[in-house]
Amino acid sequence: MLINELAKTLKKHYQRKVDLSKKALAEDRRNASGRLSASIRPVDTIVSQTVVELDLIGEDYWKFIDKGVKGWANEKAPQDSPFQFKKRRIPVSVLTGAGGWIANKGLVTAGSNAKAQNAALGRVFSASIAKKGSRATAFNTDVFNAKQVNELKAEIKETHIRVTTKEIKDGNND
Repeated sequence: MLINELAKTLKKHYQRKVDLSKKALAEDRRNASGRLSASIRPVDTIVSQTVVELDLIGEDYWKFIDKGVKGWANEKAPQDSPFQFKKRRIPVSVLTGAGGWIANKGLVTAGSNAKAQNAALGRVFSASIAKKGSRATAFNTDVFNAKQVNELKAEIKETHIRVTTKEIKDGNND
């Protein structure tokens, strides 16, 4: 019973962490299409007698947004980012497609030559991002900080006391 109650406590805590990550992402204005925020969710908590495993999943690119990506000129990305643009760039289709960054920023052009103009704009942004990099948002990394660890410890302690007290009480009523 204790391990199940602890698992519930951890799931609630982790869901709050996910909510805080989504809030940080929105506040940093790095959620243009809304797909990244919508995709972030905790994976089922795995609990055994000695191990608790928590994990977070989201769009494939969430780690790049969280940690940032160094550009080949290293102009603004954090030096501690494990990611760097070298030869590859962000695909133009990611920037120009339906629901892409350019459309969400309202930069889409209209008219007979719109597709070519949007593609050209996409290539310019892709090249610029590859050169300069992207800054880290730490929307997920910063959420699980010392304060969160202390809150989690307190919640686990409270759950342990509550369950143990109930087990002792129920054991005395037999």
